[in-house]
Amino acid sequence: MALIKTAFVEAGIPVEAVNEFIEHRKKLKKPLTQGSLERNMREAWKAKSIGFTPEAAIYETIDAGWQGINVKWLVSRLESKKEEPTPTTNRSTRDLSPSDMFDTSWAM
Repeated sequence: MALIKTAFVEAGIPVEAVNEFIEHRKKLKKPLTQGSLERNMREAWKAKSIGFTPEAAIYETIDAGWQGINVKWLVSRLESKKEEPTPTTNRSTRDLSPSDMFDTSWAM
């Protein structure tokens, strides 16, 4: 069964994003019905309320490995990305310039 995608394209969701979502679902062995595709695309459209474009919501869902688009999950994912600790640098080299790191004058 071919899924009808024209309504989403007309609504401004790029056909490439819709196709990638369909392929993602196939890889998960969770093929879409027309109704499921429509519900997911409506949810992608709702993601505009949290600052995502529908296209970004689709790609974020694919990147996360989720089988469906869910605005609440996207909010949680955004919050967790903000809370990720920044990597710390090695204290012994953070204040050294490259020339200092290769200085062998101390060995003489």
